[in-house]
Amino acid sequence: MDDPKNQSQLPATGYELPEDSFKADAKACDRYISFSSELLRLSLIGIGAYGTLATYFFEHHDDHFAAFKCSRALFASAVIFALCTGATLVHRFWASESMTCYVAYLRAIVRKEAEKRKHQDSEFHKALGYATMALIIAEFLFALAVATFIAGIYQLVFIYWK
Repeated sequence: MDDPKNQSQLPATGYELPEDSFKADAKACDRYISFSSELLRLSLIGIGAYGTLATYFFEHHDDHFAAFKCSRALFASAVIFALCTGATLVHRFWASESMTCYVAYLRAIVRKEAEKRKHQDSEFHKALGYATMALIIAEFLFALAVATFIAGIYQLVFIYWK
């Protein structure tokens, strides 16, 4: 028998699933989720930057809302950053779910449960598809948010302060 450190005992069964059979996939999934974590972090920084600008204008200008009326792009960027944050969280959920389905798929293979294997394979591909779509949407929203944030800063600097 293999080294017990390399084995994952299945609950309430006598079947063992070698950790090596899914360890590389788990690492790849972790890197996949780490990328969306960076998008999440940067989106939250973008929302914070919007809040910082709003606080600055409220404290230093008599007409508090004039700058933000002039720069609707800044408000739009904050909303888009928030949508990007949501998309990254959806991605993280479905990426984790796809890994759960994959491990269940491997367990079904070990147990020789053809029907469950087929079901878990289908669930894995569905979850992976949702995760991929959520990540693509998050990437698009992030790029759009950054572009609108830059446009909003341009409006503030070259139009409002002119």
